[in-house]
Amino acid sequence: LNIATSGANATSTQTTYGLYATNTHTGTASTNVAGYFSASGATNNYAAIFDGGNVGIGTTTPGALLDIGTAGSTAGVVRLAGATSGNVSIDTAATAGTWALTLPATGGTNTYALTTDGSGNSTWSQINLTSAVTGTLPIANGGTNSTATPTDGGIAYGDGTAYAFTAQGSSGQLLQSAGTGIPVWTTATYPATATATGTILRADGTNWLASTATYPNTTTINQLLYSSADNIITGLATVNGGILNASATGVPSLTVTPVIGLAGTSTGTIGLSGSTSGLVTIQPQAIAGTYNFNLPDTAGTSGYVLTSAGGGASAMTWTDPAALGVRWNSITDPNGNQTLAMGANTSTWTFNSLTTGTGLTASSTSLSSGSLFSLASTSTAATGNTQKVLNIATSGANATSTQTTYGSYVTNTHTGTASTNVAGYFSASGGSNNYAAIFDAGNVGIGTTSPDAHLQVEGAISAVAWTTTGIGFDVAAATYTDTSTAGAGTVAVRTANSFGAPTFASTNAITVTDAFTLYVPKPIAGTNTTITRANSAYFEGNVGIGTTEPQAKLDVNGNIQLPNAATITLGTTWGTGILTFNNGVSTFGSWGASGLLANTAVKSADNGVPGAPAYGFRDSVGMGMYRPADNQLGITTASTERMRITSTGNVGIGTTVPGSKLEVAD
Repeated sequence: LNIATSGANATSTQTTYGLYATNTHTGTASTNVAGYFSASGATNNYAAIFDGGNVGIGTTTPGALLDIGTAGSTAGVVRLAGATSGNVSIDTAATAGTWALTLPATGGTNTYALTTDGSGNSTWSQINLTSAVTGTLPIANGGTNSTATPTDGGIAYGDGTAYAFTAQGSSGQLLQSAGTGIPVWTTATYPATATATGTILRADGTNWLASTATYPNTTTINQLLYSSADNIITGLATVNGGILNASATGVPSLTVTPVIGLAGTSTGTIGLSGSTSGLVTIQPQAIAGTYNFNLPDTAGTSGYVLTSAGGGASAMTWTDPAALGVRWNSITDPNGNQTLAMGANTSTWTFNSLTTGTGLTASSTSLSSGSLFSLASTSTAATGNTQKVLNIATSGANATSTQTTYGSYVTNTHTGTASTNVAGYFSASGGSNNYAAIFDAGNVGIGTTSPDAHLQVEGAISAVAWTTTGIGFDVAAATYTDTSTAGAGTVAVRTANSFGAPTFASTNAITVTDAFTLYVPKPIAGTNTTITRANSAYFEGNVGIGTTEPQAKLDVNGNIQLPNAATITLGTTWGTGILTFNNGVSTFGSWGASGLLANTAVKSADNGVPGAPAYGFRDSVGMGMYRPADNQLGITTASTERMRITSTGNVGIGTTVPGSKLEVAD
């Protein structure tokens, strides 16, 4: 926007405007702005520039470049805002007068004041205390804040608000502080001059005088002061760790190896008093001998003992009692229980020179309960599958090829009627997988010392209570004896779970209805598990029943009996599966999904009825053939007989008693 006006005014008193802006909106608490100017974004930003002419604020006839207010109506005020807070206003008196203020040409000197010459011309100058100040001058301005008059020989002091002066003192007195009170002169006097070099001040009971004895001007570090002659104090050089040895006539000395006592005359004794009571005395034997008692350079470890280095130059040492090498055969019998807190320390026993006998024996002839040897670990931080409470390992080369060695040999031969001996008891629980025992390599024999298979069980087995699931596995023929106290009678089932031919026996006379060598149960679905088909066993090869040479997946040499409700299913989908009849030499009949396939000799044990013919079709109930009478054949559909063939060969349709070769009835 560029606004310009020019030309000649019509009269000399005419007023013209290049821009005239007014805003006279009304409204309580509202704001009217006649002109708003803002400049930003550039290096130099000017909201407004008044290039020529005077500017008036509060006046329409400015008489200077900037004229603020109108005399008699509007006061001229300039307000300057602080950068962070506050405002400072510069204004005139109500009756201002007419004069000009001329400022100095420089910023002045610190603490100088702006003064006028009476005509408005100002300069920077100091305050003239003689001509410009009257009355009492404050202390902050260099005065006394009082009308105190100095006394002859008095000392100025402050009373908290102003300065005052003390009374006159006596010769030799010193001024002494009285705290917050008026300072006072001391009663004692002090010498005015130093009488001799090296003397110091000392009290004579009334005043302070110079001492007769002299003292050194300087000393070195760690020096001790002593009297080297009458009234002469001298420094004595010290030695690190030295002890002062007095001399009755000569100069005292310092030594790091003091001798307490005199051999043959007095015993060297050190007494140590307790902080509250008691006295501990350290002294040698009367005939002490001569040796060094050199202490270690540390305080040692709690529980360690001080051991000698032989009395020579070497220092004694703090030693773990466990490292003192006490021989086992030097330990006497204990008279109480013993507990060893091993912490993270380990113990290793080696018997590298032992060739025969027993390396470690623990025995008892009195133990009636409890354990002779107990190992336990309750750690909850087992990691790495390596935590073992007892680890037994033996290795090496056997002396002969027939030698037998044992990693663990456990026997229990207690005697006692009706008692129970257990050579080894194993239990595992609490984990996701719990194994009471794992035999990782080698055969296991039960009832035999020379097992030939991973598990070989031999010998007779007795059980108090049997069930259908049997009592155990055996690889050889064995006798199974029922030792229960039940009376004689008939029992339903006995199962041996044996791979050999089992013999069943009983304490009482019993009759076993069904005896089995092996029982294979079906699996049971547990938590969060669904079993689609619960199968008892899976045989990958052929299975023979009554034969040792099965020729098919299932080869049965003998009769097969199925209950009345049983079903034989051939194939899993329609059109598959064949039932073949064979006499052992040749096939004489096959039955498939589409009926009889070859060489029939198929017979039905059921005559059938029209609604359920003996021979029919899977998807057409009531359709097929049945035997209505001896040597007669009936053909049915929709469970109704439609055709009859009699024993004479007559055929009837719609009649069951045809009288001719073919008779059709309505």
